[in-house]
Amino acid sequence: MEGFDIWGCFLSDTTYVDQAHQLSYQAKQILQELQDEMEDIYKHKDIKRLNRMEDFEHFNELYHDRLISDWIVKNKIVSTLNYLKGTADTLTQIVETLKIQLKMTEKEIAYILDRKQKVINENIG
Repeated sequence: MEGFDIWGCFLSDTTYVDQAHQLSYQAKQILQELQDEMEDIYKHKDIKRLNRMEDFEHFNELYHDRLISDWIVKNKIVSTLNYLKGTADTLTQIVETLKIQLKMTEKEIAYILDRKQKVINENIG
């Protein structure tokens, strides 16, 4: 199935995200098997080993949580960007309206000053 993902990127039948998701399940299973084998081997020996398997126990849950968090943050950024674009458009309209009002006001001032001068000239003469 082709289409677009939540970020608007074009998707084909298999995506990198899907592949990573599938591989993460495979890696988790393999690491669990490794941990089981290591426990069997070192069960009776006093060997200190670095056990980092706990880091991978909740990998898929963290992966999905972060994917969803990234999607939410991305949507908030897009929403904010759209809001700012709308605000910029509104400000542009306000500036254009003010320019038109300024021209009209300048014409009215010029008309009033011209009338004032005519009144002064009529009263002096």
